[in-house]
Amino acid sequence: MKIINWLFSHNGRKNLLWFSIIALIGITLIYSRYFGLLSISNEKILDMLFFYNHSTFYETLNSLTDSEILAYKLIHIADYVFAIGFYPILIFLLTRTIDINNKYRRMILLPLLAGLFDFLENIMMDIHLYLNLSSETILGSLSGIFTILKFGLLFISIIIFLIFLIKRRIQRK
Repeated sequence: MKIINWLFSHNGRKNLLWFSIIALIGITLIYSRYFGLLSISNEKILDMLFFYNHSTFYETLNSLTDSEILAYKLIHIADYVFAIGFYPILIFLLTRTIDINNKYRRMILLPLLAGLFDFLENIMMDIHLYLNLSSETILGSLSGIFTILKFGLLFISIIIFLIFLIKRRIQRK
């Protein structure tokens, strides 16, 4: 309950601006591949898939060249930066549409959970890449599960935001 109250009390526009800048920097670095300095195709970046299994995890990561591994590691740094900015923006949007006294106020924690699963997904891949693991471990299965949870909670968060936004607009009329 304390974390929910804290999130509601720290939803100022100044915070939104900073988190937006952070997210924008992260996403710009990811999609520009550090302004063209990195060479790796989207097909080899598992983070962009809504679902993958442990076989896809290992086949993809073990097929990377040394330069692609470096590119992937750098993209993950930008992905962490993006996540640090993006998920708080979703929380901000939910705190602006869901009243603190509403029985559904706990819904603002969903983007926080989505962000946690995003970080866990990245950590599984990073462990594999940094330790240069060639054999299959549980990392691939966990990463795939975390990806599904990340995207599922992200989707639910956006739907909840839209529902409460529409509800709020209707109540104002």
